[in-house]
Amino acid sequence: MKINLLDEFKPDKLFIYLEESYKDYILYKAMHKTHKTGSQAILARQFNKTFCDSKITQNILSSWIKKKTLRLDIINWLCSYININFDESNIKGLKDWSTIKQDK
Repeated sequence: MKINLLDEFKPDKLFIYLEESYKDYILYKAMHKTHKTGSQAILARQFNKTFCDSKITQNILSSWIKKKTLRLDIINWLCSYININFDESNIKGLKDWSTIKQDK
């Protein structure tokens, strides 16, 4: 039986631990979508236009690059933004909001 993450979990409460190279690929491709050199600030502004009440800054986006996990809704947005299908084979693990808070 295959579990559909979007049907089983709240996308804003589920953190996906991805293969590091795949996470980097998604983030860097999104940053380079509009500029050859990439821009965290521009990507943050694009993200904020889409997400209601979102206050993503360049610093927050920079922290995404360093973290091992990303929220499912953020991954979905990034994949949509760069027009790729998410490759589930790159998932190394799942964490919910309660375990993320304990990891800090």
